Amino acid sequence: MINLKQRELTPRHQRIVAALSENPIGILSFDLRQKCGCMNIADEVMAMRRLGFNITCELEPYTTEDGVKSKIGRYRLAAGCGSEAARG
Repeated sequence: MINLKQRELTPRHQRIVAALSENPIGILSFDLRQKCGCMNIADEVMAMRRLGFNITCELEPYTTEDGVKSKIGRYRLAAGCGSEAARG
């Protein structure tokens, strides 16, 4: 569990935690980028992991608008790891 009184989250990190907390089944990386206003979400997630957040990413099959088969990440916040963080 993150002790938020000991560390202050940036507004961007607060938006990420809120978005992940609102989506217990996870949120796709491009949706998370849009919702949080961050183009390089992987860097932000890595920084948050260093702060102690348990954020996972699973790759899922994805087909682009051009029909190219690819994979996309779905980020999830571990249970009990963020509801307080979203409140700041």
